Amino acid sequence: MFERAGYLFCPFFVIFVYMTGAEFYSQLQQKYDKAYSQYLDSSKANRLVKEAMYRLCDKLYSNLDTQKEYDELIEMIKNDVGVSVASGKATLPSDYLHLFRVAFKYSDSIVFSSGSLSGEYVSSRHLLRKGDIVNSAQDGSGTEYLVLKTSGNSFFLDSASASSPVYLIRTYEASPAFSDRKKGSLSAARKETPKYQTNTTGTNRELICDPAPYSIVMDYMVLPPHDIDVTDGVIDILDYYTQKFLYRLLDECVYSVATETRDYQNKRSSQETIIENP
Repeated sequence: MFERAGYLFCPFFVIFVYMTGAEFYSQLQQKYDKAYSQYLDSSKANRLVKEAMYRLCDKLYSNLDTQKEYDELIEMIKNDVGVSVASGKATLPSDYLHLFRVAFKYSDSIVFSSGSLSGEYVSSRHLLRKGDIVNSAQDGSGTEYLVLKTSGNSFFLDSASASSPVYLIRTYEASPAFSDRKKGSLSAARKETPKYQTNTTGTNRELICDPAPYSIVMDYMVLPPHDIDVTDGVIDILDYYTQKFLYRLLDECVYSVATETRDYQNKRSSQETIIENP
């Protein structure tokens, strides 16, 4: 085993001791195995790396089912981040870059009176179902009660001392709304199928929520810890990204260039590498 230009060579594999943006670019040129520099100058290469990083994070997130995969993205994503909503709008976190998932939380107040039986409560059109969980606090931080059964305007809780009101908190996955989407009953926003739109106001980015929830929960990609610059020969990008993530990013860049240039041989080769080494 010996070291050269930031790498440790051994008979079976290569380990990066350090890697600068320039080294990353050199590896990318070698993997592409074409007259790469004639097609892609450094400024285009920097844009390619950013675009490939977004796509890679999206792919890894969609298959995020093991701790190993999560460790690769631990610095790149945030999960289950709660964001408050005011007047149907939610300000996105300052480190937000790319949205993976949004869920809307609705907290419906149920005003009731006590019934004649122990644990029975009466509320017109309460819409509760057996098995629902209600909470004494609007934000879900209070006492939880289980709905044992319902009958007409009556519902039964696992407590005979619940105070009015209680809150039914439900979470629904939200999807983006597009202005050119055909209007129809199936595409209309409702609590069961909420929609959101992104908007920029000054320096703030926000989500416009329809119908307005109590709060939202989101998974998102954060701003990269470091922008990879293919002309930089000083900063070690291994201080910011894992080796496997950079390996995958190289393959994703090759795949993108091969797709744009219709180089089907390199496209197929990079795709097979990604499948074999996800």
